[in-house]
Amino acid sequence: LGYAETKTFSFHGSSMGKSLIGTINRKLNSLAYTHGANLAVFTWENTAGHYEYEMNTSAQNYHEEDILCVILDTMEEAGWKFHFQFDSEFTTRQYISKTKRECFMFHK
Repeated sequence: LGYAETKTFSFHGSSMGKSLIGTINRKLNSLAYTHGANLAVFTWENTAGHYEYEMNTSAQNYHEEDILCVILDTMEEAGWKFHFQFDSEFTTRQYISKTKRECFMFHK
C-alpha cells in the first residue's frame, strides 16, 4: 500500500477500428474527471496490436464505473451486445496483492 497502481483497459480484434474508438474516446472526454484522474483515451499500441488505455489510481477510485458505463453504452449503440465476463485472480510470489482481470466479450 501507499503506492499508485494502474489498470490497463484494451480492445482486441479486427472489428475495433478508428471510428468506433474515436466515438468511445469522444464520449469518455465528456466525463468530468476529478481528483487527479487521467483522461480516458484509447490509443493504438502497435507493438501489442490493440487499442489501450492505462487508468491511474485516481481514475479507478473516482471514475471507473462511469468509464465502464460509457464504454458499454457506446458499444451497445454501435450494435454490439455484451456476452460474457470472465474474472480470474492470481497471486505471484513477488507480490502480496492479488490482481483481478476482467474480460468483456462483445458480439453482433
